[in-house]
Amino acid sequence: ADVIATSEVEHFRLTKEGFEKVLLKRPEIVKELSARLAERRRELRSSVDARHPAPPGEEEDQIFDAIQRFFGLRT
Repeated sequence: ADVIATSEVEHFRLTKEGFEKVLLKRPEIVKELSARLAERRRELRSSVDARHPAPPGEEEDQIFDAIQRFFGLRT
């Protein structure tokens, strides 16, 4: 998501390894994250080419699988 701060903020960087630890403790986050990313991708694609919308479940499953592969979370 794009955000614009309206006041001073503190931020931190989460490394791949740190995020992986979070995902291993809370695997349900992967499914939630996949759904959000799929929704955003569909919105972006529909604004570019409304003639070829991807089925919602297919998009989410592809992203879910990619996140699991990236972090080595497959069981």
